[in-house]
Amino acid sequence: MSNAASTTIRNRGVAFTAQFGLLVVFGFLIILFTTQSSFFFTADTLRTIINIEIAPMLIFAMGLTVVLVMGDFDLSFAATGGLAAYTIAAMVINHNFHWAIGVILALITGIAVGIINGYLVAYRNTSSFVITLAMSTLLFGFEQIWSDQKVIQGIENQFFLNLNSISGLWNIRVGVFIAFLVIVGTWILLDKTELGRFMYAVGGNPEAARLAGINVKRLRLIGFVVVAILSVLVGILGVAQSGTSIPRQFDGLLLPAYAAVFLGTSVFKPGKFNVGGTVIGCLFLRTIKVGLLSWGLDTAWINITQGLILVLAVLLGKLVQSKS
Repeated sequence: MSNAASTTIRNRGVAFTAQFGLLVVFGFLIILFTTQSSFFFTADTLRTIINIEIAPMLIFAMGLTVVLVMGDFDLSFAATGGLAAYTIAAMVINHNFHWAIGVILALITGIAVGIINGYLVAYRNTSSFVITLAMSTLLFGFEQIWSDQKVIQGIENQFFLNLNSISGLWNIRVGVFIAFLVIVGTWILLDKTELGRFMYAVGGNPEAARLAGINVKRLRLIGFVVVAILSVLVGILGVAQSGTSIPRQFDGLLLPAYAAVFLGTSVFKPGKFNVGGTVIGCLFLRTIKVGLLSWGLDTAWINITQGLILVLAVLLGKLVQSKS
């Protein structure tokens, strides 16, 4: 075989691995879990993968995709969602307001958080990592003061509760369909609009985007507001599902949401954050968790496995980029 032919084959192999490698691994894991557990590949298990935690994880991850596309980080989304959930529960239970008042107040608070984050990062040229980490700490502190670390439960407005708990098509929760709408909206924003193209341009080279006439600062601020609004939506769905607000209830989704988005960079658009890849990343992590639980593994080992998979995915992505 000539050098040119072998180079072509190698390049095609690298391109295939970059675009579809995670999907191949995903398929292999499904086969593995199915052969090792007779009840894994069943309708009930598939519904568990889709219904439990996937909606908030997907919505959080969509918001993160928007800011990461522009090269920014947001570590305050879990705290924003938790504060939103507590705000709604407190307004309904502690202060006897209609749930809509709580939702509006939570939304106003979330938008304010997004504007503050975006202004400090984009207009004051500060680190998004540091600012949003500080904002997360502040929001957790406010929640602690307000909640006194107490659980609020007992919301009885059935219309509000049914927003996320009633069964829809194939007994899938309404919250999953809402997450699907968020996915479609995010995909349209990033892939089908001029605004989305500008966001990718900002992430690729902010200075070149600025010289091309793009309002880089405003776009970055918009990104943080989008994350905050979607975080409030997660808070709304969280209260709607259980009628309960637990202090720091979304802490456990902080790292998985980031992991899903970064895993998504190894699917469809190698090295780039993209909506389709993020969705695959979320489903991939949920499938692993449910599959390992079906083996009876302890949660600690599940976390270790997910962490190792993320590290390997990042290393694979770097390897693919270096050879492409």
